[in-house]
Amino acid sequence: METIYFVVSLPRTGTSSLSKMATICNLRQNHAPHVNLFNKISRKEFDFYSDTPVFVPSVIEKICDLESVNPKFIYINRNFTEIFESWEKVGLLKDYNMMYNRYYMLKDDLGSNHSMIFDIQSYHESFDDTHMNENNYNELFQKHQDKVFQIIKDKSKDLLVYNFDMGWEPFCKFIDKGVPSEELPYLNKNKMFDKI
Repeated sequence: METIYFVVSLPRTGTSSLSKMATICNLRQNHAPHVNLFNKISRKEFDFYSDTPVFVPSVIEKICDLESVNPKFIYINRNFTEIFESWEKVGLLKDYNMMYNRYYMLKDDLGSNHSMIFDIQSYHESFDDTHMNENNYNELFQKHQDKVFQIIKDKSKDLLVYNFDMGWEPFCKFIDKGVPSEELPYLNKNKMFDKI
């Protein structure tokens, strides 16, 4: 059974940097697989996935129940205020609010905009069907973390809680790879996407 790694922390926690680390360690990574996640898993195209929809609780449960793979999970432990500020800085909060408003006020007119529907459903489930804002993000981020940890614990799967201050060693030990000589990558500091 093939081992596949899934980064289950939210966007803007360092998923791009961790995906780059996976590439440096010779894993085939896919950042933001979106609607094609399970098709890619079944075709064994990649062995490291991060970002939408990997952080969604129902998706994590479904991954845990796959019989064809041995899933292992990584959660990037980052301060919730830093995550929220990063969402604001790169415009993700604005995009999320726009998607939320458009989806819930104009959902009958979205037509074939499956990408927007998928995104808002992914975020909305992750935030317990509550609209995230500057007053409740701490509570919602904590609830998401608690739910993710509980699912993985209940399913008896391996979880690495990782912080970039820890360096290469715990990450490489978890993925069973040697420690590279390169410095840790630091991507997406001031923008939404970087080429990985």
